[in-house]
Amino acid sequence: MMATAVVAHSLSPSDFLFGPIIGEGRFGTVVYAERRVIANTNTQAQEGVIGNGYAIKMIPKSEILRHNQLHVVLMEKRILSETLFQSNGDDESSSSAGAAAPASMIPKLFCCFHDDSYLYFVLELCTGGTMIDLFHYCGKLKKRGGSRS
Repeated sequence: MMATAVVAHSLSPSDFLFGPIIGEGRFGTVVYAERRVIANTNTQAQEGVIGNGYAIKMIPKSEILRHNQLHVVLMEKRILSETLFQSNGDDESSSSAGAAAPASMIPKLFCCFHDDSYLYFVLELCTGGTMIDLFHYCGKLKKRGGSRS
């Protein structure tokens, strides 16, 4: 099942107010951003923001091509766009089986767009650390749990 974002027009970087860098990876940078809106009140246009913040992953096209990583970027987009797990609505059984937990750990992809230099993934803003932090934490728990046996 594909998640789709309803967007009235094609988005571009000019539709967002970019803030600080919140993460960096091998090929891309993640920045905090808010959606820009222009409202005409009487004779003056006023700029503001709507909604909550987003995490926008910016991937330089030159790096994708130089490292032959197009297939990786397309796979990332596909994974972020798909619903990986669906809860059956029974909170008790799904929490004990852990069926819905992995989906809650994957940020929602709202939309993608590009310009001459970058690919942009507009993602749900998830606070509390990076995926690599989570992997390290889970690894420590696994080692700690394994040493007790």
